[in-house]
Amino acid sequence: MKRMYIGLMLLLGLVLAACSSDGQAEYYEPQHHPQARFLEDLDYLFHILESNCPLLNSAERALGIDVGELMENMRQMTYNRRWTDQMFYANLERHFFQHFRGFGHLSLFDVDWYYMHLWPDTPWGDVLDNPASREFYGSAPAWIGDSGGFDVVRQGNVRTESIEEGRIALITINSFNHGNIEHDGEIVFPFLQSVAGYSHLIIDIRGNGGGSSGYFPIVLMQFLIDAPATYSANFFIMDGEHIGLFHGEQTGFAPVAAEVLAGLPYLHPDDVPLFTYHFHAESTIYPSEDAVGFDGKIWLLVDGRNFSAADFAAVVTRQTGFATIVGEPTGGAGIGWQPIVFALPNTGIAGRFQGVYSTDHLGRNGYEFVTQPDIFNRENMSALTTVLALIEEGGY
Repeated sequence: MKRMYIGLMLLLGLVLAACSSDGQAEYYEPQHHPQARFLEDLDYLFHILESNCPLLNSAERALGIDVGELMENMRQMTYNRRWTDQMFYANLERHFFQHFRGFGHLSLFDVDWYYMHLWPDTPWGDVLDNPASREFYGSAPAWIGDSGGFDVVRQGNVRTESIEEGRIALITINSFNHGNIEHDGEIVFPFLQSVAGYSHLIIDIRGNGGGSSGYFPIVLMQFLIDAPATYSANFFIMDGEHIGLFHGEQTGFAPVAAEVLAGLPYLHPDDVPLFTYHFHAESTIYPSEDAVGFDGKIWLLVDGRNFSAADFAAVVTRQTGFATIVGEPTGGAGIGWQPIVFALPNTGIAGRFQGVYSTDHLGRNGYEFVTQPDIFNRENMSALTTVLALIEEGGY
């Protein structure tokens, strides 16, 4: 990444120029510039990102952007124009954050998201609950409750169908919303029992944007596997002070060891120098005592709209061999960590980014390397019709 961004300490040593109303050049010390508070906020933001976000290089490769150039352009634009706080927010969104398209959770908060992340007695709440941010975002929306809607049940989230009696069953899941785990389980489990003798079970999660990573193992996998299914992931963080507020020794991170890097062949060499601390996670999904004894073939249908927990389902499926994945490449970001937040000191504008570089068991970063299906859609066919054709042909 081209480091065109000028750091705060260097900036404070420069003399900046502007034009007066009569066309004569005026020179300002930075602290006297009319846009000083916005320029200081940009310096703070860019320093935070460069020192604490290990995904900037990945964003450049995946999105074809130059982060350093975006930073410098944003600074020049801010220097040369006159903005209110709201105008600064709008232009920061349009000319910087929008280029990331949500990559690595890089985004600004609107008022709803700001108040949804004000968790008391946590680093998230400590960072966001400050006078400047409170003033910028105003009063809390009336609908925000303790859970921020996290446990609301979405009706009609699951559909079950017997496509061919005694042979082919279909479960369609629109979301892995946390509040639906118990509710949907009461629909899915009896259906799994009723189709336990079928030859094929198709699980369709196309269009599912994610939710809770616990949904897929709890509602589906534990009732369909007959042996423990183990998967693993790796997490890296930088040595920035801001990330240290959120991830310390209590989260299990330890200095990166050479043998760890050697065992992850897909780590990009440009990213490795960023990593200071590492955490290896290995998890096992165990068969339920109420497992239905399904002995047929399981198919998982995916597409590019599968992110977060939906991509996580595909990642776990790939590592454990739980099902054959059919469809299109997912949207990625299945192996992740709770994003961290920031608040700009002058305007109070807040946002978030992924402070953890997460990979699968081979070092593939889920934001850059999305999950590929085992079988791609046939030409002019959907994932479902592709599977049905394979079943009829016996070509699986």
